[in-house]
Amino acid sequence: MKCSESNHWEHAIYAEKQSHDENGTFLIIDLSEIPDGCVPLHSRWVFKKKLDQFGEIKKYKARLVIKGYAQREGIDYEETFSAVIKATSYRILFALAARLGWKIFMMDVVTAFLNGKVKEKIFMKPPPGWKLPKGKILQVIKSLYGLKQAPRVWYEKLCSEIAEWGFRKSSYDGCVFIHDEWQIVIGVWVDDCLILAPSDAIATKLRMKLEDSFKMKDEGLCEWYLGMHVLQDNGGITIHQEKYVNQMLRRFELDNIKSKSTPLTAGLSLTKNSATESDEDLITDYQQKVGSLVYLAGQSRPDICFAANYCARYMSNLSRDHHEALNEIFAYLKRTAQTGFRYLKGDGSLNLVGFADSDFGGYLDSRRSTTGWIFLLGNAPISWSSQRQKTVALSITDAEYVAALEAAKEAIWIRGFINDL
Repeated sequence: MKCSESNHWEHAIYAEKQSHDENGTFLIIDLSEIPDGCVPLHSRWVFKKKLDQFGEIKKYKARLVIKGYAQREGIDYEETFSAVIKATSYRILFALAARLGWKIFMMDVVTAFLNGKVKEKIFMKPPPGWKLPKGKILQVIKSLYGLKQAPRVWYEKLCSEIAEWGFRKSSYDGCVFIHDEWQIVIGVWVDDCLILAPSDAIATKLRMKLEDSFKMKDEGLCEWYLGMHVLQDNGGITIHQEKYVNQMLRRFELDNIKSKSTPLTAGLSLTKNSATESDEDLITDYQQKVGSLVYLAGQSRPDICFAANYCARYMSNLSRDHHEALNEIFAYLKRTAQTGFRYLKGDGSLNLVGFADSDFGGYLDSRRSTTGWIFLLGNAPISWSSQRQKTVALSITDAEYVAALEAAKEAIWIRGFINDL
């Protein structure tokens, strides 16, 4: 390996191989032991620089990945689905932690996918640089990155482990676990464990349990979660994505755009009837921008939710007008990069408040109406949506009822989730 950072990458490869050796991921066997019909899978190294919230290199990561795209359903794997915590769930947890004065900690499971055992017989050829004796091959004993069933195997392993400690799984979110006696809550996003506890002592009790069962990295107080800044202070918890917004502006070369006070011009009406853009680069640019905005809107910016989803309707039928409308959202974000929401600490009641509305036939291409709703817990957003209705409303009242119904379904789920905690 010849580059200025070769020492870092070689150390990362060594650390990854050590993890597999300690974990017992593989068994070295003779090629003759492979059953008839089993085809060994290839593997490769994937290199990545992990950055902190300031954009500085925190870690050089080398990951051994099996080429699972060659797996055959029913032979090399069965079920693959694995849940992650819902966005609404972790916002509710943030709101409750802020109101109760609880602390939120982060722990990361190191090489999480390597913990569970695979049921199927899987064989793997080692990646470049990993030499085996002649006539030998690797049998995969434990789960590995790249296997189609790897996320599910890890999820099942984690669930079974923490269930033995007295945690119960939420009936409303399969990645939220509650210990009623310890008064502690865990939210899981793949290998990131969000820990809510009333004190350091109680959190430490869980940390010790996790470290006894898995190789963990203690991140301390949560300051960064799923691309969001998390600021915990005596007054509450603040969440924003200023860094992500600024990265988007630089990525799409819009950091010098003139800022605006609204995400879309009032009364703007786009249609698919405009002259369709033929430049493939501009189409790709539009689609990438929309994808970035939809992610941001779903994470921490309900104020651009309608605008982002409105522009997303024209991913394959767009013109210069659509580009201009899309760039207006970026102009608005430049002015409001630090905007987020704050969950306040307090002794008062924590009321759930929701609002729902609808236009009437606002989508000119099909005359379908658009539903919008938002729910607040402790005067800060926890859930929101802006989407086209599935049918054409016959009146304003009809459209409003459809919007109210969708909001009511979300309200029932939120209430059930909170009561289950």
